[in-house]
Amino acid sequence: NAVTTPHILAEVSNLLDGALAPPFRKQLADRVQALIRSSDERFVPGHKLGRNHEIGRLGLSDCAVIDLARRGCTVLTDDRPLVLSLHAQQLRVLYLRALRFPDEYS
Repeated sequence: NAVTTPHILAEVSNLLDGALAPPFRKQLADRVQALIRSSDERFVPGHKLGRNHEIGRLGLSDCAVIDLARRGCTVLTDDRPLVLSLHAQQLRVLYLRALRFPDEYS
């Protein structure tokens, strides 16, 4: 089951606005809605996430992801700074770029 946060969902929603031509945006929005309905959404207030010393460098959404990783979730991302932070903390992460281009990371 996918786990997400309201912070991540807000970023996805913002990226959908104007990102694609209308017919493709509708198709992608439908898929995102299906994912939202089937995901486990977890909320941590921003003031608690703000205690993470990396918030200035990574931002609120990434700190929410780090919080999930600290709670045992495996993170799937294409965000290199987030990947490096998770690796430094010995948290579980799958780097999408390495999955797509394994020869570059072997």
